Amino acid sequence: MADEGTMALKDLDWQRGRDIRMILSSNDPRLAPLIRAEDDASREEAMEEIVRMAEPVVDGILGRSGAGLQPENIADIRSTIMFRLAQRLAAVPLSDAAAIASLGDFVATSAYNGLHDFFRVRFPARARLKNRTRYVLTHDERLTMWNNPRGVACGLRRWHGSDEVAQPPAIAKENASLPMLARHDLGETVLAILGRSGKPLLVDDVVALVAQLWDVVEVETVPTTEALLSPDAAIERIEQRQTLAVVWEEICRLRAPQRAALLLNLRYADSASAIEWLVLTGIASFDAIAAALEMAPEGLAELWNELPLDDLRIAAMLGVSRQQVINLRSAARKRLSRRMGTGDDRR
Repeated sequence: MADEGTMALKDLDWQRGRDIRMILSSNDPRLAPLIRAEDDASREEAMEEIVRMAEPVVDGILGRSGAGLQPENIADIRSTIMFRLAQRLAAVPLSDAAAIASLGDFVATSAYNGLHDFFRVRFPARARLKNRTRYVLTHDERLTMWNNPRGVACGLRRWHGSDEVAQPPAIAKENASLPMLARHDLGETVLAILGRSGKPLLVDDVVALVAQLWDVVEVETVPTTEALLSPDAAIERIEQRQTLAVVWEEICRLRAPQRAALLLNLRYADSASAIEWLVLTGIASFDAIAAALEMAPEGLAELWNELPLDDLRIAAMLGVSRQQVINLRSAARKRLSRRMGTGDDRR
């Protein structure tokens, strides 16, 4: 019996050793002391050392991309980023699923996400413009975006990976070219700005220029920093995302004409396209939305900057009347309401 107990302990030790080796191989080597820690004291010491390594990266990004924010806003955003980092680090030794392959990349991404969360709520119009700009930079074959020591850079495709980033050119409406003012084609606007620069620019600088040229104005009512960064607000955002995921599943169950009439006109907050938010929040991929609309991805890409569409445009696409589009969308909304309310209507 004692031998069986000894063998069982050896099996457990072997299994634990194998798990640690797997976790170590999946993580940045700098996380090894945290993964190997066998007591609370050594674990805490390892986490403090990792946080010390992360702080200069976070502070550098906040200093560059958070320029212009009040010091108290920067402090709040920084504390939120470090809290999220600590939460993730606590999970690293427990499972290979929580692995951080590159600590530097993870910290930088966390910092940018923290800033994005702040700007998305505090400055929604600018956040939407930045999301649209990022989309154009990653989908227009003439343009590209990459990580640069100074931040996230963008430029012509042949410039990809360059360490050189220029100061934004002085462009006012008086000396702007027509493509720079073309609100219907963000790709041409970005291309014209980069052409004027002649060198790569930071994405934030391009967004600021477009906002200036297009007269992008923020709404007056904004939540407080405390409300944005509170745990309750974080929970609310998670719940909203979960609700949106359920809505998307139900939309996919609608008949094809109802899906098109609803999605192509669907608005999310301040008249932005809900399709854009579905993609940006990760609820649905671009290709999945194209499939739901029974369109080729290339066809959806051509429409992207024009969304949401008006009823006459949708009617022409579907080969029906404007009133039929309104009826289809009304039927879709009623069907969604019933399904979200009871979950038993599958007709």
